[in-house]
Amino acid sequence: MLLYRLNSETGLFMGAIEKLSITLPKEMASEIRARVEGGRYASTSEVLREAMRLWLRREAEAEERIAAIRGQVKRSLEDPRPNLTGEEMRERLARLYAGSQAREE
Repeated sequence: MLLYRLNSETGLFMGAIEKLSITLPKEMASEIRARVEGGRYASTSEVLREAMRLWLRREAEAEERIAAIRGQVKRSLEDPRPNLTGEEMRERLARLYAGSQAREE
């Protein structure tokens, strides 16, 4: 069922609202009721909308991190420089370290 609801904070219509029925563990339901009864939220729906906004933001941030990692992997795979063996890498790092030690003296 789609409804249109007026946002009590802004006085603006929130758009189409779909009524859902959900099942929560007793502890979560108690926490929601406590927040409403404590005046932090006007209704249980408001608590759940806030929870959804936070979850959606966290999901979007996770997707951004995954996209960044995929980009780094892609750039690494497309890097034209030759691959190094573990031994070659250790030698290069040892030379870099030795050079930095010599500059400090």
